[in-house]
Amino acid sequence: MRLLPVVAVLALICAAQAWPFLRKDVKYQEQGIGVYYQSTWDQAYMHYQVDGGEWTVPPGVPMDVRNGEFFLAADEALESMSCVFNDGHNTWDNNGGMNYEISEVGTYEVADNRVSPLPVECTADGACGAGQCLASSDCLCADDYTTCSDDSPCGVNLDNDDLNCGACGLECLLGANDRTANCDNGTCNRVCLDGFQLCPDNTCNIDCPIGPGPGYVQMYYDVSNGMFSTAPTVYIHYKTDITDWDELPGHEMTPTSVGPNNTPVTDMYVLLIPANTLDYVFTDGMSWDNDNNANYSVSSPGVYVTHSSSHTVDTIATYPKGCPGDCNGNGNCLDGVCKCNDGSYLPDCSGTCDYEDGSYCGDNGTCDTALGCVCAEGFDSCSTVPGMCNTDVSSDVYNCGGCGEVCLPNASTLSATCTMGECIRTCADGYQECPDGTCMTQCPAPVLPGCELYSINSCAGDCIVTDPSFEANRWQTPKPTSPNYSPDFHGYSLYSAWVSIWYSQDRTSATVRLNVVAKTPEIEAAVLVTWDGVEGTSRQKSISQASHSTIQRPLTVSVRLNGYSDEYILPIDDVYFYWMTHNPYTLQGDGQRGALVEFFGWPHSEIAKEAEFLGKAGYMGARFFPANEQVMSWQPMEDQMNPWDFYYQPVSYRLNGRGGSRAELVNSIATLQSHGVRKDKDGVRQRPVVWAPNPEKDWGPKRAAPVPQPKQKRGAE
Repeated sequence: MRLLPVVAVLALICAAQAWPFLRKDVKYQEQGIGVYYQSTWDQAYMHYQVDGGEWTVPPGVPMDVRNGEFFLAADEALESMSCVFNDGHNTWDNNGGMNYEISEVGTYEVADNRVSPLPVECTADGACGAGQCLASSDCLCADDYTTCSDDSPCGVNLDNDDLNCGACGLECLLGANDRTANCDNGTCNRVCLDGFQLCPDNTCNIDCPIGPGPGYVQMYYDVSNGMFSTAPTVYIHYKTDITDWDELPGHEMTPTSVGPNNTPVTDMYVLLIPANTLDYVFTDGMSWDNDNNANYSVSSPGVYVTHSSSHTVDTIATYPKGCPGDCNGNGNCLDGVCKCNDGSYLPDCSGTCDYEDGSYCGDNGTCDTALGCVCAEGFDSCSTVPGMCNTDVSSDVYNCGGCGEVCLPNASTLSATCTMGECIRTCADGYQECPDGTCMTQCPAPVLPGCELYSINSCAGDCIVTDPSFEANRWQTPKPTSPNYSPDFHGYSLYSAWVSIWYSQDRTSATVRLNVVAKTPEIEAAVLVTWDGVEGTSRQKSISQASHSTIQRPLTVSVRLNGYSDEYILPIDDVYFYWMTHNPYTLQGDGQRGALVEFFGWPHSEIAKEAEFLGKAGYMGARFFPANEQVMSWQPMEDQMNPWDFYYQPVSYRLNGRGGSRAELVNSIATLQSHGVRKDKDGVRQRPVVWAPNPEKDWGPKRAAPVPQPKQKRGAE
């Protein structure tokens, strides 16, 4: 028998219903929304917006206390809601500035920055399906029955339900390679078609995928509520007991909906790694999750889950150290390390070099036990020719000198010949041959050696005005049709746009303006703006604190070109307003004089953790260092750390920099304000990635050098 447990929490439901004592793992069958929320606060308030309407007046509706937990009754018949919580003293739980969103009728639990639906409460035996309703209003399910998230109480028989076979969410459905599949006694019995074999993960495949075991680390990465929860791609960068650190950014991980022990999961990635020990970090190609600069590590083969939000590692299973996959039959295991046979490679010998006519790698290379086929000079493995090392890059006009290097006549080139891996071109009239061998109307500036600087647009003497001739250099971003285009270039080849806010004198209303710079008047005329989901041609929008729902939600803006593809859409960050800040405590002297704590190089999320202490200790403010998108380098320098002055080299005005995302910055500022701590910023607003002479030579260079003698500085640089 399965008994659904009882835990008291906060709830909000339709007023037409009775108000029974609420418990975890139960939900309401009537209309309305129930919300569970646990907190250690002395008093809690819920500030919410119903069905897209107006928000309650801050701090929200006070909650009663029942059995040690908070409880709230509301008068609205709810179908959807946005909500945040606070303690009445400007300490907010607003899901990192994103609010908690509920889109359907039901009962939910808010915990660990996640909204989860909960099961149903019973009032009579008929409401419990294959079970009985106890006096405590809990459903007592019959043997082998349970309650799954989308079913009635005790309505699922785990013994024979093909959608919930043995556990909720475990499907036992007929696959493309299956002859039969059925759920019997809680086990998915599967029979494969001819030519396929049943693998340990209970799927039918021609060759079974390598699974976890001795010599393998299967790493799951949980990004829910973490820094990479919205990242399009996640990589794991690692070194093992037999390999050094892999090339940056690392190995791409695979999104998965099936977690350890075949449990359904969301926001999770996985990768199987041949290793007995593993040191590792994660990245989206821009930022790093590295266990607060300590690196993650596991000391034995097994199955692990690393949680981004808490920087913790769960051990699901461990295995003995050994050769991964027993070298897959392609080598010998010596002291836990695979010694691969000729023609095999990779740490588990699972890679095989191309073998044909008695030779490896097309007879144009050698099979390296670590790298696979290493091609001889003049040969490569290109997709236009099947096999390995079968492409003659010394003469192939489609792969001249390397895969994909085309050497053919075109509009800029009268003739082209691939000779010894070099494309010899004759340029058409109006074009010149550039150092890289291509024909262009104007050759780009050459790549500078070492640490030399471009001096094309540097200032000389007392001149501080850019020469008008440099306007011709404005529109150099590659177009989507260019082979040099990258998706993060968007439509900057044709136009740029940003927003500015103009407040009324009392700061209770504002006009938000979209500023546009376009390559031509026709391009500017094609700009369409979407304000909070409504598209039009207007470049400005009026907002008031009293009428607009952005009290707890930023204004969304997007920009596109009418008649152009989606590649030309520009990313515009959400717009936050003055009245969305949490009013700091009233401080003696209004905070005009006091001590600032400088957090140079600190992640925004770590600064937020110091807010309570700073407030209690009486500090006036916390200083953030440049939050802009900065230049950072993959090139190792200064003991493999980026020089500190890179923080002062902005790439753009977007607030997604080394310190963290814009959402993390917003949350950190709100947390500081809730403890009466002001935010102070340090930055260089007008120093993009160019060189300029230092006007005050006594300062010394911005380097890790001896501290110069004190000198009165001229405000902000």
